Amino acid sequence: MTTFKQFLESQEDDRPTRHRVFSPYAIFAPKENDFIADNPNYAYRITGQPQIDDILQSGLVRAKLGKIKGGRSGETQWSQGGSNPENNYPAKYSPNKDSYILVANTKDLNDRQGGLPKEELIQVLKSDGTKWIDITNEIKTKPINKP
Repeated sequence: MTTFKQFLESQEDDRPTRHRVFSPYAIFAPKENDFIADNPNYAYRITGQPQIDDILQSGLVRAKLGKIKGGRSGETQWSQGGSNPENNYPAKYSPNKDSYILVANTKDLNDRQGGLPKEELIQVLKSDGTKWIDITNEIKTKPINKP
């Protein structure tokens, strides 16, 4: 019988992942239904259904297969919460349909190697196109559904 730790290690082997956290950069003031990412202790990642499906199948936040923008592969990019020092606008995310926000603790996240277990996520939000809905409990408690 495979232990959970062995399962996680096997998942990491087939998809190397490096997490990178970037400084907040907002150029526009937030609107009414925007999610405000103002906590500098948290990192935020906007993502879509394919990554949510992968989290539910692997139990990990990990890099997607193939290359990302900029030609790099094996990276999962996050934005640190806080405000842009040039204009003091907070980092924010508009509720675009079918978007998700992952929130994790910034402590030890930048340059972390390997998948981030879904249990370490602080919050998971889903957009319905007009507002953000908290689905953290649903994601964190759903059993891993390995294909």
